[in-house]
Amino acid sequence: MNPSLAPEQHKDLEILVWWDMFDCPLPAECNPCRIKDNTESSLRRLNYSGPISISAYGELDNMGEEALHSLQSSGVKMIHIPSGRGKGFAKHMILIPDMLIWGLRSRKRANHLLISGDEVFAYAMHQLKVRNFNTLLAHPHPQPLQADDSSLVYAANTVWLFTSLLDGEAPL
Repeated sequence: MNPSLAPEQHKDLEILVWWDMFDCPLPAECNPCRIKDNTESSLRRLNYSGPISISAYGELDNMGEEALHSLQSSGVKMIHIPSGRGKGFAKHMILIPDMLIWGLRSRKRANHLLISGDEVFAYAMHQLKVRNFNTLLAHPHPQPLQADDSSLVYAANTVWLFTSLLDGEAPL
């Protein structure tokens, strides 16, 4: 976990954000209109200047219509996980077709920011990291961020507390 500036070879690259809304739901006190801007602000603090795209995966039926509209209007791509499919289904929708396959097959370099605290993503993040992608993480709980045994935290080059990222703050 190094809160230093973006590596020179990564600072101008696109930043792909994969948001697991099951593990990191939209906080009640958070203004959905500001999510993308605040995330961008957090990344700009570290000298990342590439375009940012955010894909959020969750149960959209449980989200208020105003919050959903605000997120979509701000440029967040919302991916609905049908009710009854469960949290595990969301993980596979993010891991398999989106995050991992994109990272392994794309010849395009990019930064990958995962918003989740679920260790199931550790393997995918590690695979991206060993292939020279810059891996970033926003974790929902402060305790695992201090633990040496978190394989998800270990797979990230830079780590934020989820609420700090949403507030436009610097990483840990």
